[in-house]
Amino acid sequence: MVTCQRCGVENPLGRVFCGGCGAKLDLSQMSRDTVAEKVKVNWFLLQWRKFLVGIVVLLLALVALAFWPQTQPIVKKGTVLGGQRVVGALRALENLKPGRTLGRDFTEEDINGFFEFVKTKELGAKSVSVVVGDGWFRVRVIRLLGSFKLGTFVVEPPVSYDLTCVPMGGVVRVTQLTMGHLTWLGPFRRTVLRRVHGMFAATPEWAVLLNANDIQAEEGKLWLVVGTK
Repeated sequence: MVTCQRCGVENPLGRVFCGGCGAKLDLSQMSRDTVAEKVKVNWFLLQWRKFLVGIVVLLLALVALAFWPQTQPIVKKGTVLGGQRVVGALRALENLKPGRTLGRDFTEEDINGFFEFVKTKELGAKSVSVVVGDGWFRVRVIRLLGSFKLGTFVVEPPVSYDLTCVPMGGVVRVTQLTMGHLTWLGPFRRTVLRRVHGMFAATPEWAVLLNANDIQAEEGKLWLVVGTK
């Protein structure tokens, strides 16, 4: 840079007249060594900016990858008949007479048929799938974040939630919550969990779960015992 002796504006190398006041620049003090040093400084500044831009782009890419949704159900699809079996069992539990206790088992395939053919649209989701293991089960919810118009195009980005759940008596504890590929902790986890919980709590079947005395999970099957006062 060349400093104007008249107004003090810094001008890039190569200028003859000041960009601030238009006065002719004094280049008599610009020796070969001075020019070389200034070029070196400018090169370092330019490379530092490129490095900073690279870091920002990398961080954005990592964030995008972390939130990139899981787009496939976690198990094979269920059947319409299986979904209807779950509907019938839930109705029996819902209409239980006071003072009675009733237990029903639900296979993994029937649960997925129930969500696919009965409840998914009501939940406002693209898909809901469940896989059941010994002492645990995992739920994957895939839904749209919203509809965004970009010029003539409409973009509907999906988001996925994976909840690993452990039955404990008549309640279910969520031990891990993943959004996309990112596991959420602390207050962010509670915020996302409330959002997912609100989806299911709005359904009529949720009242049945609130009366659960015991919930058990074994490989490929959930067992639900409901009692009324």
